Amino acid sequence: MIIKTVKIKSLKLDESNVREHDDGNIEAIKNSIRSFGQQKPVVALKDGTVIAGNGTLIAMRKLGYKDIVVAETELEGNEATAYAIADNRVAELANWDTDALASALDQLSGNLPKMAGYNSSDIEAISPDLSILDDFDTLIAMDMEDDVRKSIHISIPKEHSEQANKKASQLRADNYYLGGALIAKLEELYGA
Repeated sequence: MIIKTVKIKSLKLDESNVREHDDGNIEAIKNSIRSFGQQKPVVALKDGTVIAGNGTLIAMRKLGYKDIVVAETELEGNEATAYAIADNRVAELANWDTDALASALDQLSGNLPKMAGYNSSDIEAISPDLSILDDFDTLIAMDMEDDVRKSIHISIPKEHSEQANKKASQLRADNYYLGGALIAKLEELYGA
């Protein structure tokens, strides 16, 4: 593999690329390149066909770049095709540590979360507002019936779990039915 800078016009998109890049994806790639520059090379065959980084190539063309960093691969044929698929697939097989992600995003200030590809609704989805727990003491107490056996799992970020456990213990000690209290609060917030 040879890393080199080439004229962007010397590269061509992979016509058999199995990954699609819609406008939103290209816009996100453009924002990343605007913010951080090209931080990794695209991978191209000797004939200039990009087999990994087609979205980057499109975004950099749209941004008006003249040069691009390329890793020229020795792979050919089916091996090149398999690599192109793997390059897109392997990241999908990983999982996010949402607590660590929420914490990392929380440390970023100003426009940095957006530069990292997260808007406010994305951040809210991984960092739920737990302030609804503060209002549970005002909810109507409901007696727990002996035949209640169903439960739900609620994921709470590590930094809020102690607060949530304390509040849940207080409510149970006061004979509040947590499921009913939660349903009542969610209905209040989001409707029945």
